[in-house]
Amino acid sequence: MGWIKLKELPGQKIDSREYSFNYWKIEEGYVWHQGRKLRKADPDTFEVREDYSQIFIARDKNHIFHAWTLMNNIDRNTFKEVANGYWIDCNIAYCEHETSIKPLKGQDVDNFKFIGGPYARDSVFAYYGGRSLRNCQAPLKLQLMIENDCWFVGDGSSVYYDGAEIKGANFPTWKKLKEGFLVIKNPSILALKNCQV
Repeated sequence: MGWIKLKELPGQKIDSREYSFNYWKIEEGYVWHQGRKLRKADPDTFEVREDYSQIFIARDKNHIFHAWTLMNNIDRNTFKEVANGYWIDCNIAYCEHETSIKPLKGQDVDNFKFIGGPYARDSVFAYYGGRSLRNCQAPLKLQLMIENDCWFVGDGSSVYYDGAEIKGANFPTWKKLKEGFLVIKNPSILALKNCQV
């Protein structure tokens, strides 16, 4: 998805559909975000996401903005969305979550890959919503195992759910059955069997 100039939108603004304020607008020769003036933003070149999907991320000819924060360390010309809150520039991968966009711990953009749901990886770490999976020893092997409402990933030996390792789960024997049940080596973990898949 591309970018579109804020000046080209009706009223030069993006309004909240749920609340009575502007996410972005041009007024009095300045760019505004939620009632705060962005003095360093250039209104003539200011752009937002074409589908309005990322209402906190925008850019002008020189900078990336996250809400009213100018993101000095992000390379504006190579900054692009990967998927589901993950972004990259020529140097680093980032994760946007609620009120911030932060560089990922591994700082390895060349090997960064979005896996699915909240999961991603580089050659150093596996990530769940931008947080590193503490026990993942083989991030390059990380793969999505089950989709839909339950996001499980495995790294060749361990299985992870909701960003945490499932103790006792054995990667090679973890399977999805037609009824939505899961089989693992340790039957005591079958409490997860009600996950709708």
